[in-house]
Amino acid sequence: MRRISEWLSITLLSLVMLVNAWLVDDAYITFRTVVNAVNGHGLVWNIGERVQVYTHPLWMFLISGLYAVTSELFFSVIVFSWVVSLGAFFVARQVVARHWWSPMLLAIALLASKAVLDYTSSGLENPLSYLLAVFFRQAHTVSQHHLCICSARRVMGGAPHNAGYSPYCVSTSISYKIPC
Repeated sequence: MRRISEWLSITLLSLVMLVNAWLVDDAYITFRTVVNAVNGHGLVWNIGERVQVYTHPLWMFLISGLYAVTSELFFSVIVFSWVVSLGAFFVARQVVARHWWSPMLLAIALLASKAVLDYTSSGLENPLSYLLAVFFRQAHTVSQHHLCICSARRVMGGAPHNAGYSPYCVSTSISYKIPC
């Protein structure tokens, strides 16, 4: 019964995510930087000007590697976002797996969130943020030492999301006397 629930959840999430796939216009800011970087012009918006226009370095570097391999951004980023989002679901499923129906309940909760649906394939760093957030949660349950490593990865995910994780890492580091 658990396997059926997991496969139904994955199928349902995949179908809804791919049917609702889109790229927000802000993603094209990163895409232009990626194209310039891969073509040897540096991490710039305009060639010859030293202006940093991206706010999520880890996502930007991952997209750069993807573009270097595929030479295409639209479909590659949608598929990559889908894969990263499903990775977040798999990790979250392990964290909440108590009953056979847990994966299905998690999938329904994710599908009920318009924000999750809108931004899983938007081209922005949200899928990576989801994945790093569940890694962060899982690391906290496994080992406090991994918490700081995970938090460092989280900080690399993008500035808008850092405020929620940094105080937690600092307070945990202080309370457990972990050099981070």
